Amino acid sequence: MEGNDLPIPFECTGPNTPPPPCFSPFKSVPLSLNAYSDRLTRLINDVLDLARYEAGQEIWNDAPNSLSDIVETAVSGIQSLAIQKSLDISVDLESDLSDVWCDQDKINRVLTNLLSNAIKFTPEHGKIGILISEASNSGGKKSERMVEIKVSDNGVGIPTGELDEIFQKFKQVTDTLADVRKGTGLGLPICKEIVSHYGGKIWAESKLGEGSVFTVTIPIEKSAVAVDSPPAQESGSSSASSV
Repeated sequence: MEGNDLPIPFECTGPNTPPPPCFSPFKSVPLSLNAYSDRLTRLINDVLDLARYEAGQEIWNDAPNSLSDIVETAVSGIQSLAIQKSLDISVDLESDLSDVWCDQDKINRVLTNLLSNAIKFTPEHGKIGILISEASNSGGKKSERMVEIKVSDNGVGIPTGELDEIFQKFKQVTDTLADVRKGTGLGLPICKEIVSHYGGKIWAESKLGEGSVFTVTIPIEKSAVAVDSPPAQESGSSSASSV
């Protein structure tokens, strides 16, 4: 057999006998290669994005933005994934919520990452909630108006010992669902970098078997902590990623 020849286990057609089931050892290879290629591309993009955030080289297009519009965009972007698992997504926004000084694409990325994770770790027919309200931060020298974003689910939950670790680079939540698709392990670290840029906080609360709640707080008005963008340069990919 030549080096490039492939063994043929049987003929798929015949003149006098019914054809046996055709067999191709590479039937699933294109899908597997595509999935691997997509994941590798996301990983490379996330590594580059995170490096820019950490180096202070990311471009920030800050302006007053409606959180209602940002939430609508984020939910629309992941709606098809929720439908595939028959998940119910509810949104509760406080009335008369002020516009928030932020880069809408960056906050959309935070929301999309959190929602994608909630979908991934919530079994079929589960529930995901988004609650947004105004709060105040009195921990500093002066009270600061904040917006609080909560993304909750009734999924499998996160072990208590991993609640802080999940915001570390390449940390994956312990698998509790056999069919959970692996992410890049950089989604939550990127969320943390974005939230920290605005002087905000992000944390998780969870109980195994009951679900998780991720909370984000950021100032409504321009924060003194946020730094101006560096000189204009080419911006890399900002595609959302999962834990």
